Amino acid sequence: MLPRKFWIISCVLSILIALIVAIEIKFSYDRMIASGQAQTQLLTKSFQERVVRIFDATEDSLGDLSSEISQDFQVSQEKEKQYHLLFRSKLTQLPFVSAFYVVNRRSLMIANSSEYPTRSMSLAERPHIRFHFENPESTVFIGEISKSAV
Repeated sequence: MLPRKFWIISCVLSILIALIVAIEIKFSYDRMIASGQAQTQLLTKSFQERVVRIFDATEDSLGDLSSEISQDFQVSQEKEKQYHLLFRSKLTQLPFVSAFYVVNRRSLMIANSSEYPTRSMSLAERPHIRFHFENPESTVFIGEISKSAV
């Protein structure tokens, strides 16, 4: 049988080793958290820059189209067809954009790239539509994800 003194020393050494391992695990965990936060910040910055480039490319692609589009309450069938075809052609240049929609002052969709003829539907309940009508000078609004009505 081992002497009691040897047993106490082995217990103390075991506790010290366990404590050292626990401290190393804690520092390793802290380093991983810091690394994850740094990578998240880089990813966020990268995503933000990409979003800005997407909006810039979309704006460049559309050019002065917004000045051509009337915010009348209705568009003629011929004009709607022109918008639809124009939007469809623009989508081929912008693979990161899924659709274009024209909404009038009454929040009615009057033209889009997804379908022709456009179904008359109100988009007044959509947060992004409300935002743009309340803040007409604003250009970008990113809100909650909503299910497409089209």
